[in-house]
Amino acid sequence: DEVGSTLYITRLTHNHIEITPFEFSGDTKEHFSKIADALASGNTDLQALHEIYEQLNLDDIPKQIQKISVIPDNFLYRIPLEVLPSHQPDSPFSFGSTRYLIEDYQFRYFTSLKEFESNRRSSFSGSNADFDFSGFGISDFSKFNGIDLPSLPYATIETQNIQTTLSTFEEENKDIFTGDQATKETFKSRVGNSRLVHVATHSEVSEQDPLFSTIYLTTRNPADTALQSDQALYAYELFDTPLNSEFIMLNSCSSGSGNYIQGSGIMGISRALRYAGAQSLALNLWAVNDKIASEFATDFYTSINKGNSKNKAIREAKLNQLKTGNANPHFWGAYTMIGNPAPITPKDNYHSLFLILLALGTVMTGFMAYSSGKKV
Repeated sequence: DEVGSTLYITRLTHNHIEITPFEFSGDTKEHFSKIADALASGNTDLQALHEIYEQLNLDDIPKQIQKISVIPDNFLYRIPLEVLPSHQPDSPFSFGSTRYLIEDYQFRYFTSLKEFESNRRSSFSGSNADFDFSGFGISDFSKFNGIDLPSLPYATIETQNIQTTLSTFEEENKDIFTGDQATKETFKSRVGNSRLVHVATHSEVSEQDPLFSTIYLTTRNPADTALQSDQALYAYELFDTPLNSEFIMLNSCSSGSGNYIQGSGIMGISRALRYAGAQSLALNLWAVNDKIASEFATDFYTSINKGNSKNKAIREAKLNQLKTGNANPHFWGAYTMIGNPAPITPKDNYHSLFLILLALGTVMTGFMAYSSGKKV
């Protein structure tokens, strides 16, 4: 948390609390902003990132720690901890030979201490939504009126691949909406009744007014008569959209953060979605190559389909890109998991688990009744 020009870094474990002041002057802010800009643009400087690792004293994390929860503030919105090199890199660009924090820990993020405490007390993830999965993908933005957005050739393919990847979920409970079908109206009607929601499109984050952060969707109106508001789902509209989603992934251009270091833009979309009822989110903090974004999403849902937790799934997808693709943190470090990390199981498994727990409860109740009536 930041007070004046001092940033207070708080580290908590089960039996230890440590608060460390970190002077965050104007020059320091500018320096960190340049490091974040370089990371977001692909001109990553590993040695500069390692300086942050040392300044945050991350080399003395207790050895038994395997999972790290982060409530970011200030520059940490733009520089996720998992991209930091844990050892001095050979050069600013020695991406393949460098060891990163993601290789040793699972990370998950929260928007507030209250959210962290709520998830700590209850890690159960469940929903009574009618649909398991609703996917939205837009590749062609040439018909959009009043705004020039580049095409995303892999967005539609990505959405189709995810529907296939989620093979443990019933086919009748999975729907995708691509191109002209991915309308704002359809999104608002389905997002409140789907356990998993995936969105592959463009977005625009407003740091000055986070509630006007935008997810671009298609409209039923002809392009020449469409209003900007018909093609744009604003963050403030999500507050009035009751959600019943266990997980929403916005795999889009700049869905998480914006161009400024304050990081308030990520609050615009993520807080709106969380307030409306989404249990967890995955956002990308900067624009990522369309093809790599598609591959990352497929890797993530492949792990989800195996029954893994969301933070484990996002870690596996990052490690896969790191080891088999481009090791530059720009390409794999953009994605942040916010909220409840619990696995997402097919609806049939969820009901089976409920029935098993109900049966066990009945047996225990009968046993206690028998024991209480038994003579000693």
